[in-house]
Amino acid sequence: MNPKHLETLVSVADRGSIAAAAQVVGLSHSAASLHIKALEEACGAPLLDRRRKPPTLTARGKLA
Repeated sequence: MNPKHLETLVSVADRGSIAAAAQVVGLSHSAASLHIKALEEACGAPLLDRRRKPPTLTARGKLA
């Protein structure tokens, strides 16, 4: 697991949006989304529930 990917996930959880998290960690929105996607692929499960506004961590996301 890439530490920068985890930093992005934590930032999304703290700030409630991928766009806000991307600014904080110095990424574009699309790059931050790719970080989350890479983590989800590595874990084999969704880490964020994107259907909710704001996006929230899934049970698996809380463990990551």
